Amino acid sequence: MITGGTLGQFTITKPYGNSNIVINGSLKPQQSIDVAVPLAYDGIGLVYTNAYYEVRENNWEFDGTSLYFRVGLPIDVQTYPDFMKGQYLVTYKDQDGYYRQATDVQPLMPQFNLENDIEIDNVNKGLGTNDGTTLFSNATYRVLGDQMSANNGQPFWDMLQSRGYAPVWTNRLLTYESFTAGYPGGSTPTDPDYFKYMRDILNHNGIGGINWQVVKVLVADNATVTRNTKWNPLDHVTLYDPKQQNNSTAAEIPVTKDNVKVTSNNGHINSDGTLDTSTPGVYNVTYTYEAVYSDSVKRTISKTIQVTVPGGSHNNGGSSTNSNAGNENGGSGNSSWNPTTPSNPNGTGLPNYAAVKGAAVYATKTIYLYKDATFRKTQRIVKYPKVKRTDRPMFVVTGYSRSNGGALRYKVRDVNHKSKTAGKVGYITANRNYVENVYYQSARWNKKITVIAKNGIHAYKNKNLTGRTKTYKKWTILNVKRLVKHNLTTRYQLKNGDYVTANKKLVIEGESHRIVVMSYKK
Repeated sequence: MITGGTLGQFTITKPYGNSNIVINGSLKPQQSIDVAVPLAYDGIGLVYTNAYYEVRENNWEFDGTSLYFRVGLPIDVQTYPDFMKGQYLVTYKDQDGYYRQATDVQPLMPQFNLENDIEIDNVNKGLGTNDGTTLFSNATYRVLGDQMSANNGQPFWDMLQSRGYAPVWTNRLLTYESFTAGYPGGSTPTDPDYFKYMRDILNHNGIGGINWQVVKVLVADNATVTRNTKWNPLDHVTLYDPKQQNNSTAAEIPVTKDNVKVTSNNGHINSDGTLDTSTPGVYNVTYTYEAVYSDSVKRTISKTIQVTVPGGSHNNGGSSTNSNAGNENGGSGNSSWNPTTPSNPNGTGLPNYAAVKGAAVYATKTIYLYKDATFRKTQRIVKYPKVKRTDRPMFVVTGYSRSNGGALRYKVRDVNHKSKTAGKVGYITANRNYVENVYYQSARWNKKITVIAKNGIHAYKNKNLTGRTKTYKKWTILNVKRLVKHNLTTRYQLKNGDYVTANKKLVIEGESHRIVVMSYKK
């Protein structure tokens, strides 16, 4: 459509098809024309909602004005799955690369707030231009952590950083989560169900549709320590590189007094760095680490645990976390320890976590098999490197001992049948940070398990695993009714009544999948 000037002076041709038009004619001095090109979708051609199109003016000598546009389908933000109301989900990657819910901070996560937390770029105007209540397909939206408050009133990042977590680092600190909103049901646009592998956690127990991924930097547990025992806090904390996204051995940073500071607001830290345990009580011990990402980007990460010193002179075997696989002498002694007079429910006379004789354990990190309970390099028999979960080395506990320093050791037999080390006998650490029961001891994670065995697992009619009923492939998610004991092992009874193994090398609690692309970072 042409207006202005003398219309008869101009002609319109389409020498290159419908994608181009040519206007021919001459303008007199002070004369002008307006050209309008209506755009309409004919309903025939394929339109991509994730593509940008260009309308450009060109007079053959230089480029004129260009207009870019895209086709967007409206999405109702009230029903869009990522905008389900409720708490934000918070996850981190564990040592095997699985996404895990950070259950210790989940109750403190903020509630979803579209008006306060979200900025939207609908039509390439730029983030922050939240143009109305309509969200269009393939728009980008960003959740702003710096604008949010935790349920306890703390600023969002202060809450996470004071509990051992940090933002994800990808050449910059991601204090926000960024997503692309695909059209529900569409195949060309981005899948809107962006966190689909944890969908049963989302929208359960008040958790909404948006996930926050964080990095677990400081890992430490509450402890119980025998009175007058020398307890060094640095022996009971693990530090991970905040620039890495999972808690693998490769990401672990050695803990020293120079990089991790220890304080107590109600206890006394001795000059040698140990906690004063001469007086019964419950003491707060705080670990602090300064994460340095660049000269201008730093974050202070801290974690506070409680250390309980009971009133008696002994505590049924002393500290539950008193040994370290890298500590050759293994902590302090306890003259009252006697495995033949058990006082704990597990029947060992040892801390409640100790595996009973005949039970199977496996190594979660690098450990050694030693000839003697007092670990020395010259006494090493076998080195077991850290490997992926399904390949972890297994042992059967045949007895117990203590190092000269009092650290608990397992006497074991190597039961890795396809290995050259099978049948070897010796001592390994009993430290829970390095060795765990092979079989689950309780049913948690909303009573769901995921099959991780390469060849799947079988289900049976009976808890002694007889009467096979079917086979579940790898990554199948199963609903669990309860965990039952069978001799020195455990089984999961499914909601359909069948029984499956509770071996951690074959199944994992909760709903887990290998690393996948969960979101798009802008």
